[in-house]
Amino acid sequence: APPGLYRVEVAFFDPETQVRLPAVQTRSGDPIGDTLVLDYLVVDHIPTAPALPLDPPAQLDNKVTLLGTSMTHDDGTALAEHPAHPGEAVHVQVFWQTNGLMAVDYTAFGHLVGPDGQLATQHDQQPLAGFVPTTLWYPGQIFVDEYTLTIPAEATPGEYPLHMGMYDLATVTRLPINRNGEFVGDSVVVAVINVQ
Repeated sequence: APPGLYRVEVAFFDPETQVRLPAVQTRSGDPIGDTLVLDYLVVDHIPTAPALPLDPPAQLDNKVTLLGTSMTHDDGTALAEHPAHPGEAVHVQVFWQTNGLMAVDYTAFGHLVGPDGQLATQHDQQPLAGFVPTTLWYPGQIFVDEYTLTIPAEATPGEYPLHMGMYDLATVTRLPINRNGEFVGDSVVVAVINVQ
C-alpha cells in the first residue's frame, strides 16, 4: 500500500444478494448506516512539518492549530520558487494539529483574494475530504489536508493572499482565530501567491 492515512471499516452482507445490511447503535437503536468505522492507521510516513510554517501558529477557537502550509505547482515544484500563472492549479497542503476533542464536524476553507480585494477562487471542504471527520480527531494528532485552487484564467498579475480557517457548516459560523493569545479574526493569511 502507498504511504498515507487509511480507514479500517467493517460491514456485513446478505450472502444471497450481496447487499450491505444496515447497522444500529446497540444502546439507542439509532441507525448508523451500513458501514462501521473501526479505526484509522498510518502506513509509512506522513509529513508533519509544513514548508511554510506559521509563526506564531494560528489557534482556531483553541480547538485546532493551523501549523502552516506547503504549496506546489502541478509538476511538484515549490510555489515559492516560481510564480503561479492564470489558469494554473496550485496544490496546497495544510497542516492541522488537534488541541482537544471536537463535537462538530467542521468544514475548512481556503479563499484566494486578488489584488483588488475580491475573492478570486476558493476551496471549501471537510478536512481530508471528510475521510476523518473532525469529531474523530484526537488531541495532539497532526493531519495533512490537501486543497487545489485554480488561478482564474482572467487573473491580473499581482499578489494573492490565501486566507484559511474553519466553520460549522450547519450554522456557517467561522471559528475565531488567535495568534499568541490575540484575536485576529475568523481567517488567517497563510501565504501570499505571486501571480504573473
